[in-house]
Amino acid sequence: EQNDRDAAAKFYLGGIYGYRGMLLQTDGSLVKAVSEGRQAYVLLEEAVEERPDLYDAHMGFGLFRYLVTKAPRSIHWVLKLVGITPDLEGGLQSLRLAAERGTYTRNEARLYLAQFLFNEHRKDEAFGYLNDLCREYPEKTLFLILRASLLQRDGHPDDSLRDALDALRRNEHHPL
Repeated sequence: EQNDRDAAAKFYLGGIYGYRGMLLQTDGSLVKAVSEGRQAYVLLEEAVEERPDLYDAHMGFGLFRYLVTKAPRSIHWVLKLVGITPDLEGGLQSLRLAAERGTYTRNEARLYLAQFLFNEHRKDEAFGYLNDLCREYPEKTLFLILRASLLQRDGHPDDSLRDALDALRRNEHHPL
């Protein structure tokens, strides 16, 4: 409110709206979730207008674009009514931009990308992101646990067990 051209404030406020939207979606409040997500998107657009190099905002764009593609078909008419077009590839591309050029959201964007790409049957790319995260942050067992889960779902129980046991060993020495 003090400075309507403050890109950082718009970025953080957009993030808050975006996460609220994600929580509302998991709670089953789809219309409210879309409304919060749309508000987040508008704020992030304004932030990028002020600062085109604010690549972190692209994680929000990516999450919104991707997640609305997963909305039930029964509410797609509501999305169109408020001017939202689901865009799976655009969502993934925005997440890639945040993953490659973001400052604060780089790792979170890679984590979301890995999960979304796996669900879209782009497993090699998904595991590429996860493998990079596991290599770059060996003390973070979250990445190992996620990789173990995806390996199990992909039919690699031995590799999955190896990662899960490795995560347990690491947590004995460095608890979360």
